[in-house]
Amino acid sequence: MQFARQSGTGALFPDMDHHLVNSLLSSKDSSPCLIWHPGASVTSSRPGIFTRLVRAVSENRKVTLLADGCRCDNLAPYRLIFSTGGWFLVGEHLARITVFALHTVHSVTFHAETFTPDGHFTRILSHPDFLQALPHFHVFHSLLADGSYGQLTHKEQA
Repeated sequence: MQFARQSGTGALFPDMDHHLVNSLLSSKDSSPCLIWHPGASVTSSRPGIFTRLVRAVSENRKVTLLADGCRCDNLAPYRLIFSTGGWFLVGEHLARITVFALHTVHSVTFHAETFTPDGHFTRILSHPDFLQALPHFHVFHSLLADGSYGQLTHKEQA
Protein backbone atom coordinates (compact mmCIF):
# COMPACT_ATOMS: atom_id res chain seq x y z
CA MET A 1 0.00 0.00 0.00
CA GLN A 2 2.82 2.38 0.77
CA PHE A 3 4.24 1.87 -2.74
CA ALA A 4 0.82 2.62 -4.27
CA ARG A 5 0.49 5.83 -2.26
CA GLN A 6 4.03 7.05 -2.88
CA SER A 7 4.01 6.25 -6.59
CA GLY A 8 0.64 7.90 -7.22
CA THR A 9 -1.06 4.66 -8.29
CA GLY A 10 -3.17 4.37 -5.15
CA ALA A 11 -5.84 6.61 -6.69
CA LEU A 12 -6.38 3.99 -9.41
CA PHE A 13 -7.80 1.55 -6.87
CA PRO A 14 -10.97 2.46 -4.96
CA ASP A 15 -11.01 1.19 -1.39
CA MET A 16 -7.26 0.65 -1.16
CA ASP A 17 -6.64 -1.32 2.02
CA HIS A 18 -4.70 -4.39 3.20
CA HIS A 19 -7.49 -6.78 2.14
CA LEU A 20 -7.47 -5.44 -1.42
CA VAL A 21 -3.67 -5.59 -1.64
CA ASN A 22 -3.65 -9.19 -0.35
CA SER A 23 -6.31 -10.16 -2.90
CA LEU A 24 -4.35 -8.58 -5.73
CA LEU A 25 -1.07 -10.19 -4.74
CA SER A 26 -2.42 -13.67 -3.97
CA SER A 27 -3.98 -14.31 -7.39
CA LYS A 28 -2.42 -17.46 -8.84
CA ASP A 29 -3.44 -17.47 -12.49
CA SER A 30 -4.51 -14.08 -13.74
CA SER A 31 -4.79 -10.74 -12.05
CA PRO A 32 -8.28 -9.64 -11.01
CA CYS A 33 -7.43 -6.14 -12.30
CA LEU A 34 -5.92 -4.79 -15.50
CA ILE A 35 -4.76 -1.24 -16.10
CA TRP A 36 -5.05 -0.56 -19.81
CA HIS A 37 -3.69 2.45 -21.66
CA PRO A 38 -5.22 2.44 -25.14
CA GLY A 39 -2.66 2.89 -27.85
CA ALA A 40 0.12 3.63 -25.37
CA SER A 41 3.41 2.06 -26.25
CA VAL A 42 5.90 2.36 -23.43
CA THR A 43 9.36 3.47 -24.53
CA SER A 44 12.12 1.42 -22.97
CA SER A 45 15.34 2.58 -21.41
CA ARG A 46 18.74 0.96 -21.47
CA PRO A 47 19.26 -1.91 -18.98
CA GLY A 48 20.00 -0.75 -15.44
CA ILE A 49 19.37 2.96 -16.06
CA PHE A 50 15.99 3.05 -14.32
CA THR A 51 17.27 1.17 -11.26
CA ARG A 52 20.36 3.38 -10.96
CA LEU A 53 18.23 6.52 -11.15
CA VAL A 54 15.75 5.21 -8.56
CA ARG A 55 18.73 4.68 -6.25
CA ALA A 56 20.13 8.16 -6.96
CA VAL A 57 16.75 9.80 -6.31
CA SER A 58 16.21 7.76 -3.12
CA GLU A 59 19.67 8.63 -1.78
CA ASN A 60 19.60 12.29 -2.93
CA ARG A 61 22.85 11.55 -4.72
CA LYS A 62 24.18 13.77 -7.49
CA VAL A 63 24.94 12.12 -10.82
CA THR A 64 26.52 12.72 -14.19
CA LEU A 65 24.14 11.81 -16.97
CA LEU A 66 25.01 11.04 -20.58
CA ALA A 67 21.99 11.40 -22.84
CA ASP A 68 21.41 11.86 -26.55
CA GLY A 69 23.58 14.82 -27.48
CA CYS A 70 24.46 16.03 -24.00
CA ARG A 71 26.40 15.47 -20.82
CA CYS A 72 24.95 16.79 -17.58
CA ASP A 73 27.40 16.98 -14.66
CA ASN A 74 26.31 17.42 -11.04
CA LEU A 75 22.64 16.78 -11.73
CA ALA A 76 20.45 16.54 -8.64
CA PRO A 77 17.81 13.93 -9.59
CA TYR A 78 14.48 14.66 -7.86
CA ARG A 79 11.96 12.23 -9.28
CA LEU A 80 11.12 9.75 -12.02
CA ILE A 81 7.70 10.44 -13.52
CA PHE A 82 5.73 8.22 -15.90
CA SER A 83 3.71 10.19 -18.45
CA THR A 84 2.32 9.54 -21.93
CA GLY A 85 3.93 6.14 -22.32
CA GLY A 86 7.40 6.99 -21.07
CA TRP A 87 9.51 7.71 -18.02
CA PHE A 88 11.08 11.12 -17.43
CA LEU A 89 13.82 12.07 -14.99
CA VAL A 90 13.22 15.48 -13.45
CA GLY A 91 16.07 17.14 -11.64
CA GLU A 92 17.88 20.33 -10.78
CA HIS A 93 20.92 21.53 -12.66
CA LEU A 94 22.51 24.95 -12.17
CA ALA A 95 19.51 26.02 -10.04
CA ARG A 96 17.01 25.20 -12.83
CA ILE A 97 14.58 22.37 -13.42
CA THR A 98 15.73 19.98 -16.11
CA VAL A 99 13.97 17.01 -17.70
CA PHE A 100 15.34 13.97 -19.54
CA ALA A 101 13.25 11.36 -21.33
CA LEU A 102 14.62 8.12 -19.90
CA HIS A 103 14.93 6.44 -23.29
CA THR A 104 17.55 9.06 -24.22
CA VAL A 105 19.81 8.32 -21.22
CA HIS A 106 22.92 6.26 -22.05
CA SER A 107 24.69 6.19 -18.69
CA VAL A 108 24.46 7.34 -15.08
CA THR A 109 27.54 7.90 -12.93
CA PHE A 110 27.07 8.38 -9.18
CA HIS A 111 28.89 11.15 -7.31
CA ALA A 112 29.88 10.90 -3.67
CA GLU A 113 28.16 14.26 -3.18
CA THR A 114 24.55 14.34 -1.98
CA PHE A 115 22.07 17.21 -2.13
CA THR A 116 19.12 18.55 -0.17
CA PRO A 117 16.03 18.86 -2.38
CA ASP A 118 14.72 22.39 -2.80
CA GLY A 119 11.17 22.57 -1.42
CA HIS A 120 10.06 24.99 -4.14
CA PHE A 121 11.21 22.63 -6.92
CA THR A 122 9.63 19.66 -5.16
CA ARG A 123 6.24 21.41 -5.06
CA ILE A 124 6.48 22.36 -8.75
CA LEU A 125 7.21 18.74 -9.73
CA SER A 126 3.88 17.62 -8.25
CA HIS A 127 1.82 20.47 -9.69
CA PRO A 128 -0.79 19.27 -12.23
CA ASP A 129 0.18 21.96 -14.76
CA PHE A 130 3.83 20.87 -14.68
CA LEU A 131 2.88 17.20 -14.96
CA GLN A 132 0.63 17.91 -17.94
CA ALA A 133 3.39 19.86 -19.73
CA LEU A 134 6.15 17.38 -18.82
CA PRO A 135 6.30 15.51 -22.17
CA HIS A 136 6.72 18.89 -23.90
CA PHE A 137 9.29 20.34 -21.48
CA HIS A 138 12.10 20.17 -24.04
CA VAL A 139 10.07 22.39 -26.41
CA PHE A 140 9.40 25.03 -23.75
CA HIS A 141 13.02 24.91 -22.62
CA SER A 142 14.24 25.43 -26.20
CA LEU A 143 11.91 28.40 -26.69
CA LEU A 144 12.94 30.03 -23.42
CA ALA A 145 16.64 29.46 -24.08
CA ASP A 146 16.41 30.96 -27.59
CA GLY A 147 17.00 34.72 -27.35
CA SER A 148 15.01 35.44 -30.53
CA TYR A 149 11.73 35.14 -28.63
CA GLY A 150 12.61 37.96 -26.26
CA GLN A 151 11.88 37.90 -22.57
CA LEU A 152 8.85 35.80 -21.66
CA THR A 153 7.10 36.92 -18.50
CA HIS A 154 4.48 35.25 -16.35
CA LYS A 155 1.27 37.23 -15.92
CA GLU A 156 -0.16 36.86 -12.43
CA GLN A 157 -3.83 35.97 -12.19
CA ALA A 158 -6.06 38.43 -10.37
